[in-house]
Amino acid sequence: MTLSLGYRLSSEEAFPGYVADQSAYFHGAQLEAVLYPNALMLRASADVAARAHALMVEAFTGQPDMFQTASRDGQEIERQIQRVWSAYRLNPPAHENARPLLSRHDEIAAEIARRPLSFDDWQVVYRELLQLGRALEGNPQILDVTLPKESFMASLTPPVPTDPATQSLSTRQLLGQLLETVSLLVTKELELARAEIRADVKSELGMVKLLVAAGVVAVFAVNMLLVAAVFALTPVMPGWLAALVVAAVLALIGLVLGLVGWQRRVSVPLAVTRKTMKEDMQWAKERLA
Repeated sequence: MTLSLGYRLSSEEAFPGYVADQSAYFHGAQLEAVLYPNALMLRASADVAARAHALMVEAFTGQPDMFQTASRDGQEIERQIQRVWSAYRLNPPAHENARPLLSRHDEIAAEIARRPLSFDDWQVVYRELLQLGRALEGNPQILDVTLPKESFMASLTPPVPTDPATQSLSTRQLLGQLLETVSLLVTKELELARAEIRADVKSELGMVKLLVAAGVVAVFAVNMLLVAAVFALTPVMPGWLAALVVAAVLALIGLVLGLVGWQRRVSVPLAVTRKTMKEDMQWAKERLA
């Protein structure tokens, strides 16, 4: 069973400083887990793997920058849920039944109803919001208190060297270590993304410079073509009339382009700024809980 996570797989050859030499391997008597840069593999019997999978999904909910949906709308809702979780975890006893956080919970629920989500993404954010609601009401997570605390002694032969200290850990403890390792992996992936963005921006600036130079040369070329068109018309009409005809054609083309451009004007100005201000107000409301 493989649990897919929302991380990008980087190239070890291109980014050796950001990719581990070996995959993180966790081993118990009834459960094996291998953490890759973009996935988590659980190997066990069907019932143990199903319970471990469910517990991992429950534990990942609300963790910063860990997304279980694939669409932009789904991840935007997950990001809002994560912000409320972050505010709640600052002081859980004080934030139980906090009116501002419960209000944000209801606002997120209303947004889920408005967003055009696929069923797969909808059921993920619906479950995550239910988990958040349980926490805000002072109730523990369901699997965290109902799954049995198995203590499995290591008996399997691992395919790769493992830390002997992990061989006697319970399934719950193994999953806890996995969660910590995933958090570290996310941090490294974000560092990689920032380095990649800087390199991309530098490359894009070089491209823009060349495009500007090409545009200037193209303008000169168009001017020469228009002069050539005027000379081509002089045998059949005076030169001034030929220039006037070419200018009229250009004016007509410019008018059409101007009308098309006007139709594409921004009808709702500062849309991104308004969205950001709304998120800032939500963040302040969560922190005032």
